[in-house]
Amino acid sequence: MFGLSVGDLGRLKDFASPSFFEVLPARALWTEGRKLLASRRDREGFDALLEQLRPIASGPPVGVELVDQLGESSDELGPRARGASVLALYFAQLAHLDAAALDLRHAHFRGSPTALLWAPQPLFARWSPEFIEGIRDLYAGFYRDDDARFHGAAERLKLTPALDLFVKHFGEGDQRNVTFEMETFKDSFHAIFVRCKDAGETLDPGFIGLGIMLSTLYEHLSTLGVPLDVRAAFEAAWPS
Repeated sequence: MFGLSVGDLGRLKDFASPSFFEVLPARALWTEGRKLLASRRDREGFDALLEQLRPIASGPPVGVELVDQLGESSDELGPRARGASVLALYFAQLAHLDAAALDLRHAHFRGSPTALLWAPQPLFARWSPEFIEGIRDLYAGFYRDDDARFHGAAERLKLTPALDLFVKHFGEGDQRNVTFEMETFKDSFHAIFVRCKDAGETLDPGFIGLGIMLSTLYEHLSTLGVPLDVRAAFEAAWPS
């Protein structure tokens, strides 16, 4: 992915579906890839983002404390509590900020008696207003059962050809007992992007950063190995 071959960012390429890169213009793909690479070196920009994120993450319902390093302490948080916090952190970033720290991998968190500690690697994406507004409407429309908002967002994001697959990916039913598997994530997103490609749609380059963020989220939650209440995490983290 973008010629990455070293360090943590290089390993993220294994999470991506090849079809994902076929529904983005080559120039946009290259430009967005360079921005993500640059974010690895932009410590000042990353620290500024973390300062914005800190008050959002530290309080309820997220309960995540940002730290420089995790140390050697044992993990003292159960998998369901940990999963709920990580899901709330994912939703809270999308709901409240115009950028996101993308590294939600399991190894960069550790539970303490008072909070879930998080030491993310410097990797972040800045969303365009059009993209993040569409993503917010997509999630809010789905989890608040607002079909008009959901379908409108899918149309703006050019996901309409794969809408049935997107609903399946989000989780059919009430989403209160969702099991996360990395292979299911890969297969699901592969099918979505193939459907969009076959329909001749060109997706927003913001999906690169969001795809990385989702892949690290799934890696973390699949490691926990327990079903999670995704709808409750959304309801707790998303503004009314």
